Amino acid sequence: FMHAKALVEVLASASCGTVAAEIHARIDGQRSGRWRDPHNGGTYKLLRGSTDDRLEVSRLTGDKKYTDNMVLTLQPRSGGKCFVIGCSESQVTSIADFSTNYCNLRNL
Repeated sequence: FMHAKALVEVLASASCGTVAAEIHARIDGQRSGRWRDPHNGGTYKLLRGSTDDRLEVSRLTGDKKYTDNMVLTLQPRSGGKCFVIGCSESQVTSIADFSTNYCNLRNL
């Protein structure tokens, strides 16, 4: 089936530990109300199989109709920076996702 996806590569000016901690804090913050997905109120969940340098995440849309799966790979770089490679992919037939897969990655 055809589906939408996005790939993002970015160099963060923070360590990979700090980047991973922020991603975890946002996912965990949904339950406490400390963080809300700004793109239509979706719900993120850390998946089994995640490691310190490879985070597997799913996002259920706010209307609970669609699920996107993501992988974020964190690679340490010199100067305490972190190179992040993120991929988000719709799990249903989807051609035009209105930048949702990009937003999934950007918001984490």
